[in-house]
Amino acid sequence: TAVVTGAYRRAVDLLMRDPEHYRCPPELLEEVRRVSHRAYCEGFLFGPPEPGQCYRDGGYLRPWEVMAVVEGYDAERGRLLCIQRNKFSVGDVLELLTPDGELLLLTVSELYDAQGEAVISAPHPTMRCCIPYAHPVPQGSILRGRVKQK
Repeated sequence: TAVVTGAYRRAVDLLMRDPEHYRCPPELLEEVRRVSHRAYCEGFLFGPPEPGQCYRDGGYLRPWEVMAVVEGYDAERGRLLCIQRNKFSVGDVLELLTPDGELLLLTVSELYDAQGEAVISAPHPTMRCCIPYAHPVPQGSILRGRVKQK
C-alpha cells in the first residue's frame, strides 16, 4: 500500500506542477508494477469491456517480494538492523526503498545473524539479521528483491 500510495503521490505532485504537459514518468509506472497485484485491465473505463474483464486467472503477479524490513542502524558497525520476511542470501542484489520513496541498490556482501555471527543466508521467517551499509536509512525502509524462478 505504501509503495503504490507513494507513487500516486509523486504522480499527483508532478501533475499539479504542470498539468498541461504532464506525462507519468516510466519509473513510477514500473514502481507500481513491482508490487504484488492482479493483472491490470481497463475494466469499465471505456464502457462495457469487449472481450470481458481480466479473468484469465485469479492469481496475483509477484515479480518482486519483500526480503526484509529495516528496524534501525548500528552506526558503530555500519550495519542495517533488519527483520527477514523472505529468504535472501549473500550475493543477492536488493532494492532498498525508503519511506520517502528513495530507491537505492544494495548488494548483500555480508550477512550476520542477531548474535553477530556471519551467515550465508537469512532463511527463517522473522529472523533478525544485520547487513553492512555505509549510511543510515529510515526505520521502516523495505529491502525487496526479484522473485527467483524455481
